[in-house]
Amino acid sequence: MSPSATDQGMRRSDTPTRAALVDDTRAADQLVAALRRAGLPDSRITIISDTEEVRAHFPHVNARPSAGNRTVGAVIAGAIAGILIGLGGAALAGVLQSGDRAQLLIGALIPFTLAVVGGFLGAMMTRGGELESANFHDQEALPGQILVAVELEADDPADWLARAQEAFRELGARSVALPRG
Repeated sequence: MSPSATDQGMRRSDTPTRAALVDDTRAADQLVAALRRAGLPDSRITIISDTEEVRAHFPHVNARPSAGNRTVGAVIAGAIAGILIGLGGAALAGVLQSGDRAQLLIGALIPFTLAVVGGFLGAMMTRGGELESANFHDQEALPGQILVAVELEADDPADWLARAQEAFRELGARSVALPRG
């Protein structure tokens, strides 16, 4: 007979994230306290909020912004890089000093085109590296809502998942299972 999941720890496929959306910091505080009482360590509790003030309220747990909050900055950085590379390429090709109107038009289109490509690449580079809980908050939360999540690792005790679910139930929070990111 093989050892039970409790003896071995959880397998990766048995470790979904449990999360619940709450409407305010007070409710999030209560949920975090319930998870702590249930024996879950702060390192497994995550708060997702779009507000820096809310994230700063939870210094002892993992407090993160919603997915996509870096996208605008990455688009701008990518576009600026594209413009600079485009201007450099156009200058090297000599099309900006040309008296030919067609070459001037092409020279002007090179930085514009690379700005669009750079912006797109910047946006795409920010996606995929986000936690599933941050993606869930980005897609499901109403403005001002806070996501409280328990994100377990494969070697965590098997009963932590049940403890987390009981803590959510204790406060009437509807928890959802999220796949591993």
